[in-house]
Amino acid sequence: MATEALSLSALAAKIAATATQVEEALRKSGAPQPSFDIDAPQGLPHDPEIQLAKFQLQDALHDLSLLVQGPDDYLLNTTMIGKYDVSVVGLLNEFNFWDAVPRDGTATYSDIANATNLSESTVRRILRHAFTNRIFAETTPGSGIIKHTATSVRPLTEPLWRSTIGNMLDEAGKAMMNAGDALRKWGDSPYPAETPLGYTFFPDTKDREMNYFKWVNEEGNQWRVERFGKCMEHVTKNPAVRVNTIHDLYDWDGLGNASVIDIGGSGGHVSLELASHHPNLTFTVQDLPELKGNFDSLIPESLQDRITFQGHNFWGLQPVKDADVYLFRMIFHDWSDLYCTKLLKNTAAVMKPGSKLLICDSVLPPNGGVPTTAMKMLSSMDLQMFVIGGKQRTAEDFGALVSGADASLELKSVKSIPGVAFGMVEIEKGA
Repeated sequence: MATEALSLSALAAKIAATATQVEEALRKSGAPQPSFDIDAPQGLPHDPEIQLAKFQLQDALHDLSLLVQGPDDYLLNTTMIGKYDVSVVGLLNEFNFWDAVPRDGTATYSDIANATNLSESTVRRILRHAFTNRIFAETTPGSGIIKHTATSVRPLTEPLWRSTIGNMLDEAGKAMMNAGDALRKWGDSPYPAETPLGYTFFPDTKDREMNYFKWVNEEGNQWRVERFGKCMEHVTKNPAVRVNTIHDLYDWDGLGNASVIDIGGSGGHVSLELASHHPNLTFTVQDLPELKGNFDSLIPESLQDRITFQGHNFWGLQPVKDADVYLFRMIFHDWSDLYCTKLLKNTAAVMKPGSKLLICDSVLPPNGGVPTTAMKMLSSMDLQMFVIGGKQRTAEDFGALVSGADASLELKSVKSIPGVAFGMVEIEKGA
């Protein structure tokens, strides 16, 4: 955040000018203007010009809010009010207030109480706070007749929001509240069991390598697996994380006729995307053997000669020697440096001189390198990884990771694109 002197009137003028810029861009593109009505757009178009103006507007609004509050009010509002802003969304989701009000109709407090199995008094208290964030509303103040708003209707029109809210708040949210206790107990431990998540959900385990993925697959946690899957399905709908952005992060055609090992590639969705656009590349998708069924259902017959599946746990030594490219997409951010170093060593051991190791993952920009609003999302993603034992890394972090793993590996480049949630780290095997 900028530290230069800012005046209320200067910030207000910037807000007015930038808001006008956004409105004009929306009119020019034919996109609807934002509102709180249930038929309002889900957000501003993912157009670079509009998104940049949006970030500038949000930054100015944030600075103005901080100045008007002052330090005392900010600290009180954040610690007193902020936790209830979040908790109320969780309660609305957990007790399914979303379905208790018809999309195009209304409901009374009594109707909602009956639908949620809560007392009418509790419903009123939860909604009283939700109203302050434009989540649900009374048709007229004091009417006792509740209607949907643009925000409250989203879990109806996009049900995957329910899984995303549940996953974010029930797991990472609860774990973050215990971060202080976990740090006092274990410090900056590299082991996934010795994390805020471990402290919260499996504090008595004797296995220091117990991690989120093992835990959710334990007996009784199948519902968490399903919810996590829906959350990830929802996240990938965001234009910033769609799989097709991978084409712009690397010169795939420049590889020529090349073999690519897609490590931890799940059912092969990334290999399918790349193979469909780069005919000189062949792919081996590696993941746990039980995912082969997903692979078989995804890969069309026309590409089966160029995309194959191999059962492999990536913690073991890489079984394919002398491939041209070894690709890790969205793997490294889940793990501490201790484990990422192991992945690099296991791969470097089978690479031939000149072959590539590509890490497609989040790359944190330097402080001040992006708008504050964007950095707030990026730093939040890093803390999301922190609670499970993972890490979002800067270009310098990747450099240190590579140099500490194997002397034969050289960091060649780190590329990121504005508006895309991940970048590409290119590593080459030396002679």
